[in-house]
Amino acid sequence: MLTINRNSSPLWTYNIRNNRHVYPVLKDLGRQYTPYYHFYQIAFKGLTYDRYAFNSASAEDRRVLRSEDRQDIVRRARFKITEKGRNFFVIRDTTEDPSVSLFKVLYSSGKSLKTKRIPDERLPNVVFIDSKDVSYGNGIDFLFSEPEKVSHAELVEAFAKKHNPFANYHIEELPGDFNAKELYNAVKEVESNKVNCLSLSIGIRLPVKTLGKILDLELSSQDIRENKDLIRERMQTVSNKSIEELLSKLKDDEYFNEKSRQITTMSSRILHTEPDSDEEIETNLVKKIQEEIHYINEILNIIDKLTSKGIKVFISAGNGDKDSINLLLLANDVNVIGSFNRKKEISRFSSSRNLSTDYEQGEFKVVFTEHGINFTDVPGVDVTYDKFGPEGFYEKYAGKPISDFELTQAELESVWEEKEPLKTLKRSYADKLIKANDFEELEAYVTGRSNRESKDNVYYQVHPNIMFEVNSRGNIIPYKNRKFDEIAGTSFSQPIAMAKTCLRDFLTRENLI
Repeated sequence: MLTINRNSSPLWTYNIRNNRHVYPVLKDLGRQYTPYYHFYQIAFKGLTYDRYAFNSASAEDRRVLRSEDRQDIVRRARFKITEKGRNFFVIRDTTEDPSVSLFKVLYSSGKSLKTKRIPDERLPNVVFIDSKDVSYGNGIDFLFSEPEKVSHAELVEAFAKKHNPFANYHIEELPGDFNAKELYNAVKEVESNKVNCLSLSIGIRLPVKTLGKILDLELSSQDIRENKDLIRERMQTVSNKSIEELLSKLKDDEYFNEKSRQITTMSSRILHTEPDSDEEIETNLVKKIQEEIHYINEILNIIDKLTSKGIKVFISAGNGDKDSINLLLLANDVNVIGSFNRKKEISRFSSSRNLSTDYEQGEFKVVFTEHGINFTDVPGVDVTYDKFGPEGFYEKYAGKPISDFELTQAELESVWEEKEPLKTLKRSYADKLIKANDFEELEAYVTGRSNRESKDNVYYQVHPNIMFEVNSRGNIIPYKNRKFDEIAGTSFSQPIAMAKTCLRDFLTRENLI
């Protein structure tokens, strides 16, 4: 309901009310009342730039800044100059030369600050080294029983592109169970290319106590920063130590013994082979630890060379395990990014706090829209529905009016009249959508029970019973299981910090700010 409140306050407001929200739209500017926030357009969406009026922008710039179209999303970015406490926007336009772009920096009002033609070859180059792993509880792999899941690397890239769509991004994907040698080969490849930023939302972790035993150091997680040089110096000697010496140090180590048990279990129960003797397993495990630390040393040396050349390297601080360390964090002059929540409080899971150099948001709501999924809190779709289910399945329904697919009352009644109503429903109306309550009532009638929980405003696609919802516009969106309401991790705060820094460096270098 729209109401106008006028009182003795110098602030006059339109109030748009639902059960919770009141959004100011007009304020007193003397005799004129000028819209300064268009909250009424986003009260229930929350995913547009419409809280800025952009009154001074051209019609085309205003359209791009507010657009949900994917082609427009990659043409715009928002950045904040902290010392000025102000938000600015940048738009990329084409020119008559396909190899040159026009960049426009705008105030939040839409007024132009600067414009400049920049050859595409001067755009920043960013390399991600990340994992193909999809075992992370993406919050996005639940749409279909066997989805084409979104990899960890794709999630990380989505966060970076939303905060800096103008960089040239290259992803080097490693297998989910990558080892230090594979990571070394990927990092070594970066050394020989023209790169502005390197993003690492992965790591190779080792319990701090185990590392201390290997290095003959008494270590705790709080000691890492002040002992970093000594740790690296001792790590260089690990490959020279004998197997017997390292075994004597690790015999009573909890991590080492657990790894030994896992190898034995895998051999006998999973691989169905006779396990090696305990002595052979322990010897091979020590050799593996030596090899991993050897390649970690090489990786750290390469990262040191990169940072000494002015290449910025960003590494995620890690999640949860305060008693272990990502050995990549021992590199010099790297940006270690932790996570904070929406209230800008450090996330409980954000680890390596004594090594973290900065924090960015790392906890995000997963929002389903008519055109795809948003999980970055930045306007526009992050993953389209074509990533899920059989080809074209979700595109057939998502964003379409429910009236195009809903089973009519007459059709529903005809199903009830059949001897086998569920079979009739699947045979005759396989592509239709039926209200969850109607479907559950029908199922209970046939089977004598219903295992499903009644839900308002939820529909089943008749076969194979995929669930959908209807939004406030009357259009169809996939149903989101509420236990997958958010995704979180320093893997996501890190690319945000990287993208913002890379964008600011680019704008500064080109004298746009």
